[in-house]
Amino acid sequence: MEKGLRMALNYLVVDTADSAARLNDILKEKNLLKSIIVLENMPEVRVSEAVRNVVGNRGNVLADLLTISEPGLEKILHYFGGSKVVTEDLETADQLKGIRGVKEVITLEGHIIRPGMITSGGNAS
Repeated sequence: MEKGLRMALNYLVVDTADSAARLNDILKEKNLLKSIIVLENMPEVRVSEAVRNVVGNRGNVLADLLTISEPGLEKILHYFGGSKVVTEDLETADQLKGIRGVKEVITLEGHIIRPGMITSGGNAS
């Protein structure tokens, strides 16, 4: 899961643009640089039923594997995990990488497969 959401784990999340501005000022004072996601500005992204249907029992959409109980944060989950599929092995991942709407396939062994390239990780996280 961590490999699939690695990009999302680098962000600080706030509810409004005003909160983001205040947080950014605090970070600047401390000479820190961090990307901030503003929930009110996040696009509404939903997992495609077509992707779910084509993937079928060969894997799971990453966003479907995680549960977030904090209101509003599911937008982030769908944004970063809605186009990623988790599957058991490289053979299945290779079959799924060309499906329209799938940007990454992550294996349980930690390999990340994208259309046109293979990035191996090896450690399950």
